Amino acid sequence: MNASAIHKDAIEVRWLSEHFMRKELCAITCRWATRAERDVVDCNLGCILSDVWAAEHRLAPFPEVAVAFYEQCAVGIVCGTTLSTQRCFFIDHLVVHPRYNVTKTGFPAMHVIQECLVEAAIDHSQACGYHGWLACCPEPGTEAMWRRLGFSKADSFIYRRMGYFTQMPAGIH
Repeated sequence: MNASAIHKDAIEVRWLSEHFMRKELCAITCRWATRAERDVVDCNLGCILSDVWAAEHRLAPFPEVAVAFYEQCAVGIVCGTTLSTQRCFFIDHLVVHPRYNVTKTGFPAMHVIQECLVEAAIDHSQACGYHGWLACCPEPGTEAMWRRLGFSKADSFIYRRMGYFTQMPAGIH
């Protein structure tokens, strides 16, 4: 079975509870980080853990974090907040395990994991009454990834997506 043959249905996405968020994210960080991948994992997950730490110390609201699992292993994380003023779910971080950044036989492709996490964010946005609207502020150099995931540039900094109504580019399904 090649990587492109693994379908989104094989990936389960679960939202984390505030009470166990830091503990679960720390455990994921330890499982993901090998010596070769430590810098990438620390940089990406460190930002999410920093947001959780700030929330635990009442310096910021808790982020909303979902983890994608494939065969009981964490393969990706989306972290964001609901913005009532913008009526959308704002994605702060979208992280995929470094192992899935390359195509390997028997593993889901990175874009499949990213798409599952974006769909979970759409569902969360709908549950909050925001009709599936998503927004993000892409890091420089990641704009193409966000466009591939169906986001469009809304202004100088923000990219937006209208739920499931956005047509995904061919080959992403």
